[in-house]
Amino acid sequence: MKKPGFLAFLVTAIVPSTGMLAAAGELQATLRACVAEQDPVKRLACYDREVARIGTPAAVEGAAATAGAAKQMTPEERFGYRGAVAKGDIEQTRRSNSDLDEMQSTVTVLTKRPFGELIVTLANGQVWAQKLPDANFSLAVGDAVTVKPAALRSYLLVAPAGRSTRVSRLR
Repeated sequence: MKKPGFLAFLVTAIVPSTGMLAAAGELQATLRACVAEQDPVKRLACYDREVARIGTPAAVEGAAATAGAAKQMTPEERFGYRGAVAKGDIEQTRRSNSDLDEMQSTVTVLTKRPFGELIVTLANGQVWAQKLPDANFSLAVGDAVTVKPAALRSYLLVAPAGRSTRVSRLR
């Protein structure tokens, strides 16, 4: 009588373990595929998928929120989103900025810093500050401007007259 009970115990203990070992091997293979992914958003989505298979919903929700935030930004919002503005997303933003070569907008507010550097607020809500004051650079509210990437991860703000000045994004 005890033998069938013991045999049933072995079957119930070994069969799920074998399945778990196979699942663990499969999980390792899929995690290796996640590690190989170059795009940070896709890599995070891959990890989210694998964590969901394990069944830890709290980790999946947190990671999915992070991935969702990165996906919700438009190319215009991502343009110039570096340094202090982007904080931890610097590397991811650098890769995703390649989808917009330049940005055009209209000046809505112009102010100056104490040493004369312009602070330019654009119609899209972005705020750019001139790196150095330039008496030969003129700009007025309502002007259509272009912001272009320049050397060494800097940016140029180009006025309607064609003159440009180096700027950094504040917001």
